[in-house]
Amino acid sequence: MRERITIHSLFEPKQFPFTLTASPEPMPIASGRDYKRRLQGTVGNQSVSLIERFPKEDPDAIINNWIMLRNAGLAVLPTMWKTENNSLIALDVKSDGSEVYGKYFSRLITNPNSYNNRPRPRPEIDRLLGEIDLAQVKEEADRYITLAVQNNVVLPYDDPFELVVHPDGTWNLVILDVEKAKKGTDLLQGTPAQFNRAYVNDFLNDLEKCVNYSLSLPK
Repeated sequence: MRERITIHSLFEPKQFPFTLTASPEPMPIASGRDYKRRLQGTVGNQSVSLIERFPKEDPDAIINNWIMLRNAGLAVLPTMWKTENNSLIALDVKSDGSEVYGKYFSRLITNPNSYNNRPRPRPEIDRLLGEIDLAQVKEEADRYITLAVQNNVVLPYDDPFELVVHPDGTWNLVILDVEKAKKGTDLLQGTPAQFNRAYVNDFLNDLEKCVNYSLSLPK
């Protein structure tokens, strides 16, 4: 079944709103607290793979956080749209066959029941993960910590980053849970530098578990 969804750009009001014609997948995505679904659609003549999310939080607050992180030069998704139904739509980072690694995946691999229900498994990408130099990932994360501190931003406490590994072995960091970021002025104690370092250390520890899993796979 195809749907016509009216979406609004956050940065080009003169050209929008516009209509996305999409075919939702029948099963929701089993991750996070919010209901999510994948959309395969077209905008004009361009084919796109998207994730639509129906947030429990105020969607405008999430958008404001995304803009704050984007303006600070941090690694957020390049585009976000708001629909007439107050859902949020963003590009699907896995649409090219990539996989995402962080806290969620580290929990999957330590819980066989969860792992067996893993959506869109990518065992070929899991093996590529073991070839990534974690020192380089840490260096990139440190660069983003510096940008966050310079802009008085506190990274999301639960998932400050996710590591996206692409089929060609390249990788990048991305912040997906933007709603959990905050301004440094909202802190009751401590500093953005202290919190960001603690959150990123937790992320790197989870990522190390993912890499160790990758290295344990049969070649």
